[in-house]
This record gives sequence, structure tokens and C-alpha cells, in this order.
Amino acid sequence: MVLTDQSANFLTSGTMQPMIRQRITDAATRVLIRDGLDRWTVEAVATEAGCAKGLVHYHHGTKAKLLAEVAQQMSRNRMDQRRSALMHSGASSLDALWEVLEGNVSSGRTAAWLSLLGYLGEAAERLGSSDEELGEFAERAARALALPALPLAKGQALHAALDGFEIALATQSDAEAVHEAYHTLWLVMISV
Repeated sequence: MVLTDQSANFLTSGTMQPMIRQRITDAATRVLIRDGLDRWTVEAVATEAGCAKGLVHYHHGTKAKLLAEVAQQMSRNRMDQRRSALMHSGASSLDALWEVLEGNVSSGRTAAWLSLLGYLGEAAERLGSSDEELGEFAERAARALALPALPLAKGQALHAALDGFEIALATQSDAEAVHEAYHTLWLVMISV
């Protein structure tokens, strides 16, 4: 793609910046999921986004900053998916939540997420969900299963347990054992 001065000005104008910035972030996510972190490059992101490599740097600065933004977006999406699954009630909410975990593993999103956590190191601690998000997650889980209100700490523990199940699915071949452990967690939650 060749940018003239006029098209570069249009693309970097205030009205187009958020759209291009998000398009680049989305492209960076797709490249990460498809190619993995080892083969992820700014050039590949630019190609995927259909823009000049310079625009990637203009909108995101460094590779590390872009990957941090990808990680933040993935973190928000993971929580949104989990909260949406809990909009159902009873066993269907648990089934929908399990499908979210399996879908993330089969799509490569889990592997991408884990590689980002390793890449970002200590900076990854900022990717955790907010207390507000975790509170809403706990509230939806309690409502979906007709449980008394869950305190924030239980919402945090439940979210972390789901991360653990997702990692186990991504790294173990015995998905049935992981699924059984998943159901055991919910039986314990219901019985307490």
C-alpha cells in the first residue's frame, strides 16, 4: 500500500486515528493467534491490517506497547465472554462457560494469551480484571446458579480456576478429566 501525503494525513487525522489504531490492534491479535509470538512481527501486523509499517509504529510506538494493548484487549474479551456465558441459567450457563473455555483453546486464543503473559513478565499483573468486573462476574455466577451472593474473593478464585481449566485443556490430552474437574468445582460451589 502506497501512502501519499494526502492519504497519510487523512489516515492520521483525529477522526480516523481510533479506527486505524483498533484495526492495527485487531490485526496484531489475529497474527499472534495464527502465527504465534515467535513469528509475530510488526511487518506481519501491517500486512494484516492493510497499512504501512510506519502507521503501526505511529499509533502504537513499540512492539512491546502494541503487544501490551493486545493483551489488555484479550483480557477484556476473556472476561466479557465469561460474563456473557453466565447470562444463561442453571446447567446451561455452565455448559456455555465450558464452551467458552474450549473455544479459546481450539481457536488458539489460549496459547496466544499464555505467550503474552510470558512475554510481558511483571507487566502482565496489570492485565487482571478490575474488582468491578470480578464483582459482576461473581454476581452473574451466583444468579445463574441461584446461589447466595458471592463475595469478591470467591469471584476472583472462580475466575482464576477457570483460567486453570483453560490452561489444563490447552496442555493436557485428557479433556474428559479436565471437564470432570470443572463439574466438581461447580458442585463444590453449589454445596457450600
